[in-house]
Formats: sequence, structure tokens, C-alpha cells
Amino acid sequence: GAESSRISVNASNNIIGINYLFANFQYRRSFMDTRVTTRDVRVFDKEDIKTNYTLRIKFMDDENPDYSAMARGWREYLLANGLEDLKLEPTSAIDLFMSAPEEGLLFDTPRTVTTLSQARDILLSLDGLGVRHIRCAVKGWTADGYGKTPDHFPINGSVGSDGDLKRLIDTAHELQATVRLTVNFLEARSDQGGYSHRNDVVYTGNHMILTDPEEKLFMLSPDVAKNKYDAFLKKASGFSLDAVRFERMGQYVAFNYAARRYMLAIDALSIYQAMLDETRRTFGTAEAEGGNACLLGHVDFMTDVPYEDVGYQSTTYSVPFYQIALHGIVGYAAEPGNLSSDLDREVLRWVEMGYAPYFELTAGNTEDLMYTEYQGLFSAECAVWQDRVAAACAQFSDGPLAALCDVWILQHDRLSDFLVRVTYANGTRVYVNYAETDAEADGLTVPAKAWIAAEAEPNQE
Repeated sequence: GAESSRISVNASNNIIGINYLFANFQYRRSFMDTRVTTRDVRVFDKEDIKTNYTLRIKFMDDENPDYSAMARGWREYLLANGLEDLKLEPTSAIDLFMSAPEEGLLFDTPRTVTTLSQARDILLSLDGLGVRHIRCAVKGWTADGYGKTPDHFPINGSVGSDGDLKRLIDTAHELQATVRLTVNFLEARSDQGGYSHRNDVVYTGNHMILTDPEEKLFMLSPDVAKNKYDAFLKKASGFSLDAVRFERMGQYVAFNYAARRYMLAIDALSIYQAMLDETRRTFGTAEAEGGNACLLGHVDFMTDVPYEDVGYQSTTYSVPFYQIALHGIVGYAAEPGNLSSDLDREVLRWVEMGYAPYFELTAGNTEDLMYTEYQGLFSAECAVWQDRVAAACAQFSDGPLAALCDVWILQHDRLSDFLVRVTYANGTRVYVNYAETDAEADGLTVPAKAWIAAEAEPNQE
């Protein structure tokens, strides 16, 4: 019953001098009534949740049961209950953004910043700079441009043709790179056709359609999303793609109160997992945007996995619990590095938490996207970024980090406010120094704003 349960945590205070936590099972779902805007009104579902709950408690037998030990315990539980330990190799995730529509008074104008032919040139250029095993994802390739969901063929004419996509894939394979298409079948735009704006969307418990304040974006019922994906797969299977990346799927799980399509989160989740499993059978791998644990065992790589928690009042700083548990088992990346205000610091965080390097690039100037809804890509022109991308990716594809991508993390220690030590299962220790000055640890000097790796010393007979 994890899909309908909560964990309540309360820190000690002046009234109650203990920390305590407990499982919080939901037997009837509640939600905020969106019809009332002047105050918060919570409404409870008339139907109770038809599920059986089981509470499992794992007692830690470690001498120091800190967050690293707890993460190891969760990893053991996942592996014992069916999570596959994938064979991971060094990779560099590169998204290539193609096109987005600029809305006009009478019709939309495509703003294309990368074509499929230019995407081939970008891969060749990055390969020439030493970037190997690129995990290339094509975004904004659809006929109506990025954001006009649900996604579907044909390919946007301003981006290229089926032949251009096949040539891109062939070039990538020659470079030992892989190609996947990004798709979004969970959301639907009001100005898109191909679905019923009343019957195929998600309803809340008060029988209102779930939408944004402008009523431009809707959520598709999970079974409808599956049908849309099946239609996409018939065409996509004709290309030698290496994966499909599902946007939004790892960030939320929908439920639907529509009378003819009533389903709980567990029903929606089973549909999402079926889509991922079908992708694996067809292309070999499946990917998702977001790191929801409910997708573990069904995805091979995840993007946009956050560094930090949501900022609970009782916490002082975030710890990489999720990353400790999953490093070396499934691949993951954060947000694209070129969207960070400080790439050097971003790389240090990738090193500390075992992320794969990740960038989103274009062939043209992103100013062309200024009046589209895809305005967050401030700087992405490959000609400007390629040297920095190559330098960042080289840190993970060569040297000690390359050998660690498939190794479990055993321990994560914060030695000071700016110095972190990460210990791996093979004995290698990685030190990350965020400070402006050099730092000392375990007899080693870690340069300012840098990282070093110390391999395990051989056993002495």
C-alpha cells in the first residue's frame, strides 16, 4: 500500500523531548476543493481505498546507524525484492533541443534551433573533442513542436525527416553513442487534437477536470496515455532507437475519479510500468524524467533526480540517501549542467553523489525561443558550450570516476561544511572540496573547489 501511505516525522521540541515517526495509512483519499478560492476546503472521497497495508520495520545492526547505513539497508531490501543490479558503463547524457512553437494570433510559428542533420554534426563535433558513449536524447522533434502534447509522429518538417532521424541514429551507433526520443503522454494541451477534452482526461473527486488556472494543460487518464503510446510505438519501432525517455512519468502518478475511468494511484502505476516494460522489450532500455522510486526495476536511466529534499522544517541539510542506495545499480542525472549558474560547483555535486554528466544543447541561438513557452533554456548553443562540455564529461569517462560508475557507495561523510568524503565498495575514497581554500583529510590535501580520489591500499600479508 505504499501508493496510498505516508510517513509522519516529528522532531523533538520544548514540549516533547523525543523524535518520533510513524506510518500513516490512508483509507480514504482527501483533496483540496479547487472550486473554492477564498479559503482551503478539504474534501474526502466517498469511496474508501481498496488495499491491504503491510508495515515492514528493518532494525539497523550497524555500530553507527547513520543515513549511509539506512541507505544501504534500503538497497538490500530493493535487491532482495526484485530490483535488478544493472551493468553500468560511463556515459554522458546530451539532450538536443529541436523546436518549439511560438503562438501567434492566427497560427503558430515553429522556432527551430536544431535540425536532425545539425544533431549529427553536434555528435561528430563532441566525439572529436573526446566525448564518448553519448546518451543522446532528441527533444521537440514532433510535428507541432515541444510542449504540444501528447506527442506523436510525424517528425516536425522544420526539424527533418524520417531519413534524417535514421541517419542520426546510424552516425551515433558508429560513434558508439545511443539515441532516444523524449515523449510526454501524461499531459495534453487544450489546443491539441486526437483526444476527448471531456472523456479522456483526469477528473478530481469533486467531478472537476484537473487542469491549470488557464485551462491550457490537462492530464490524460493513464489508460488513454497507454493507448497513445501504443500508437507511437508502432511507428517508433521502425527506427533503430536505443530507448525512449518518458517525460513527467518519474515525477507524479495520476489517479482518476471519472465515473467511467475510475482508477487509483496503484492502477495508474501499473499502466506506467507496463509502458516502460514494453519499451524495454522493444528497444532494450527505458528512461524517465524524475526519480520516483515506484519506477525502479522498470527504468535504466533517470534524469532530473534532485540533489536536495523539499526542505522540511526539521532538517538542517540534505543528505544523498537516494543516491547512496542506487549508485551502481541504475543510472541517474540531475538537471542539465548548462542551466546551472555555476558549472564548476555543479560538477562537484555530480562527483559527490555519483551523477552522470548531463547537458542540453542546441545548434542555434536560444534567443529564438524567447517567445515560446520553452524559455528556460537560457544558454545552450553547442559552439559556445562544447569545450566546457568535453572538459566536464572527461572527468567521468576517464580516470577513477569511470571505474566507479558501476560500484556501490558504502559511506557518505560530511567532514566539514565544505568537505565531503565518499567511500565505495571497492575501497576507493573520493574527497570533494567546495571551499575557496585547500582542505586536509586523512593525510591528503584536497585542492580548493576540486575533488581527488584515493584508491584502496592493497592488503599487506
